[in-house]
Amino acid sequence: MAVSKAERSETSKVFLRGKVWFLSLLGLFLVHVLGMLFPHTVILWDTVPLQLYVLEGLAFAAGVLALAGYISLLWRYFGRSGESVSGEVGNVAFAALLFVGLVSGLLIAVFYRWGSSWGTVTLTPYMLSLLQGKPAVEYVARMPFLVQLHVFSLFAALALLPFTRAASLLILRMYRGFDLVVKPLLIQAEWRLAPVDAWLQRYNPTAWIFRDEEE
Repeated sequence: MAVSKAERSETSKVFLRGKVWFLSLLGLFLVHVLGMLFPHTVILWDTVPLQLYVLEGLAFAAGVLALAGYISLLWRYFGRSGESVSGEVGNVAFAALLFVGLVSGLLIAVFYRWGSSWGTVTLTPYMLSLLQGKPAVEYVARMPFLVQLHVFSLFAALALLPFTRAASLLILRMYRGFDLVVKPLLIQAEWRLAPVDAWLQRYNPTAWIFRDEEE
């Protein structure tokens, strides 16, 4: 945990310093999640042209801000990096994949408009098929190259996340979540099992079964 806290401090100085890019990236993430969790709601929303324009415009603006902020972040990160080459491989690969994901997402919005509608119809079933353990690859195989690149960069970045500095943020969040949720349950369980443990200690047959060996 001491190493994770030290890495978290360095990571926060670089990756969480720009609030604009972080909020815009969070907005993009929420838009994608809403499309997967509430596909029917998104489709009904897009049936009204004005609402469709508003959603697509906000998503595109968030993408532009996220990309601009991310370029500034990368410039700041590579300027202060002091790790070894082997330690930087995961960070650089993750940064490159995230950059590809942002750029491909913006290009999709430009060349293949109204992605909130067709993306909900095609990519949402694909993601659900992955969660069910039965990947329906035909949904992505029929998509343009930019869409395939966008999806690939997402999964590749997630696969590399544990080997980056950003993983320290997740480790600390999980550790604190364990303290807040699991530890009270363990204390409660230990308190309830205390009489059972006392009974087992009192009537433990080991003492008389192995009495000769102990003597």
